[in-house]
Amino acid sequence: IGTLREIPAIKPGDVEKDWQSRYKLLASTLNQVIYDYDLKTGDIQWSGTIREVLGYDESEMGNFSRWEKLIHKDDRKNALTGLEISRQGLKKYDVKYRFKTKSNVYIHVHDRGIFVTDDHGEACRMLGTMQDISDIIRIQSDLYESNRLKESMENAMPGMLYVYDLNKKCDVYVNHNIIRSVGYTWEEIEEMGSDVLRHLVHPDDIAGLPLWTNEPSRTVKESEYRLRTRHGEWK
Repeated sequence: IGTLREIPAIKPGDVEKDWQSRYKLLASTLNQVIYDYDLKTGDIQWSGTIREVLGYDESEMGNFSRWEKLIHKDDRKNALTGLEISRQGLKKYDVKYRFKTKSNVYIHVHDRGIFVTDDHGEACRMLGTMQDISDIIRIQSDLYESNRLKESMENAMPGMLYVYDLNKKCDVYVNHNIIRSVGYTWEEIEEMGSDVLRHLVHPDDIAGLPLWTNEPSRTVKESEYRLRTRHGEWK
C-alpha cells in the first residue's frame, strides 16, 4: 500500500537562492563580509557583517572601482594582479591586503573567492568573502619582534649559547656566536647535525662534559673544554 504525491519542480534559481541564504548565514556567523561581483558590469552586491567589520552600509561599499580604491595603495597591485590571474585560470582567489574602513583606519583582510562561468565557460561572476585578520597579523608581528629581540640579546652575549634536549640527546639550538668563535660558516655548522658541540670538542675533553639526568630546574653545571676551529686549531 502506498501513496503518490506530486512534488513541485525545483527551479535552478530557487536552488541558488537557498544556497546563497545558507552561505550568507554562515558567513555572518563567522563575522565575514560577503560579495557577489558581476564581472561584466562591475557591480558588486554586498552582504554579511559589513558594518561590524568595515563600518560601511551596503550602499556605501559601491562597485568594483570603489573596492579597488579602498585597498591600500601598497597592496593594490598585488590584489588586482592576483584577481586577474585567478580569473583567467578560473582558480580560487586567495589574497591578503589592507582595506580602508569608514573610520579611515586600514585593517588586514583575507579575501577568498571563486568564479562562476557562463555558457561559454568564461568567468562572469565572482562569489567570495573578506575576513578581518588584523588580530592575527598583530600577533604574528609581535611574535616576530619578540623572537628578533631574543635572538639579538642571545647573539650579543660574549660566549656561545646552546640548548640541549635531554630526551633526544641532541642540540636543538646554537646561537650565531659559534661562527665567530670557531670560524665555521652557518651552513657548515648545520651539516654537523644535531650534536654539533661533540663534533667540535677535543676528544680528551668529552668525558668532562656535564651529564644531565633528573636534576631540578635552575641547576647549573660548569665545565671547560677545547673546541676545534675551522683551521684545525684548538681553543
